[in-house]
Amino acid sequence: MNDIRDELNQIDPGMLLYGEGWDMRTAKREIGAGQYNADKIPSIGFFSDDIRNSVRSDEPNYAPGLVIGDGKEEKYEADAKKFIASYLGGKDLAIPGVTWQIHPYQSPSQTINYVACHDNRTLYDLLKWALPKESEANIIKRDKLATSMIMLAEGVPFVYGGQEALRTKDGNNNSYNAPIEVNEINWERVKDNQDLVNYFKELINVRKSQPALRLNNYDEIAKTVKTVNAGEGGIFTFAYKEDGKTLYVVFNVNDSNAELNDVDLSKADKLLDSDGNVVLGKTTTLMPLSTLIAVVPDETPVTPENPSDTGNTGSITNTGSADSSQIQGNGDTDKLLPALDIVLTHNVYIYQNDGITTLKENGKNIVLKLGKTIHAMNNGQIFTFNGKKFYQIGENEYVKVNNTLKRKVLIHNAFVYTKSGKAIKKGHKHIVLKKKSTILALDNDKIVTIKGKKFYRIGNNKYVKVANVKKD
Repeated sequence: MNDIRDELNQIDPGMLLYGEGWDMRTAKREIGAGQYNADKIPSIGFFSDDIRNSVRSDEPNYAPGLVIGDGKEEKYEADAKKFIASYLGGKDLAIPGVTWQIHPYQSPSQTINYVACHDNRTLYDLLKWALPKESEANIIKRDKLATSMIMLAEGVPFVYGGQEALRTKDGNNNSYNAPIEVNEINWERVKDNQDLVNYFKELINVRKSQPALRLNNYDEIAKTVKTVNAGEGGIFTFAYKEDGKTLYVVFNVNDSNAELNDVDLSKADKLLDSDGNVVLGKTTTLMPLSTLIAVVPDETPVTPENPSDTGNTGSITNTGSADSSQIQGNGDTDKLLPALDIVLTHNVYIYQNDGITTLKENGKNIVLKLGKTIHAMNNGQIFTFNGKKFYQIGENEYVKVNNTLKRKVLIHNAFVYTKSGKAIKKGHKHIVLKKKSTILALDNDKIVTIKGKKFYRIGNNKYVKVANVKKD
């Protein structure tokens, strides 16, 4: 396996190489490429049964894990200990007694964190099988909680295709020889569970935007992350201290409300709330089977240039009489993501929040290449530092707006369309951008075709026809 890794590095060092490192050898275990020999193959990843079993259950040797047992399962204390060790990247899984055998991982990137894959039941089917009398609403809460726990853990998250939309194989626990109808992704199910799909997108965006959730060095994790609550009362709380703020990730595995008494969130901002109804305070009431992420600033946060910049700013600059603040959905548009995907039109540096200091690696400025997609946080909110406009792409990481947009002038009045080709309305009237207005085309002014017509993208799910735009 080390030889294979070396060969792959000659092609692309970024390739992932991982597998099922189960202990199945009956002889010469010292050369087995299993989890127990992780220290001998430090650049190989392993499906982590430690986090899988502690979060949901082993299968077929079923015993309820954290998202099933409501904090009352017989092995709760052992599951809590194993989950925390796994969540923090796996270093403590090398300590005898933490898990079923010593797993001497050398870095978090060796742990593939998952709760569902091609083998056995899907996560949704397992929950339905384990809790046959449970309400559908609670099954969904448990599903979201399990996915959140592996998505936010240090290491490599692995999500089974369709898991984000409650994928089911109708209870089949070994579908290798089942027909396509069982194994295919049901796209109607994806359509019917868009709220869950959007929650999964939120998880992805939070993980991408918070470097502390993606540390790959055990010393850095020890320095950055503190376990505030190790499962007492069914609550797991992790505090991440970096760059002038503290990020709190909280899981409530109880099937009931729980009081978060040991963390003051009265001055915090919510980044993610799986339930949607949590009110932050000195004491915060956590919703049943829920995930909460909040940020407490240690200093005054940067303020956007003005309130109207939030959301659509940077998508449309209005030099005519049209009101860019009127650009909005009409009820049939896709839900907006917390981040806006934008393609760079130039090579760019990454700046800190003074607008002057650039991020460096080995003494050289880090450069993002032309054509790379960035994720502008807060729906593309614009910040002004040192008289220049920036998008935020990470924790204290910013790129200049003028490296992402191309100006275009309208030669006709123009409707604004969704990506499904429907004109957006405000009230009962179509939104109209006036002739001679300037628009800012995203994606390096790439042309997209919608229902046979050509469009420029000017915002998240907002497009104008190329025919209404002056040619360069």
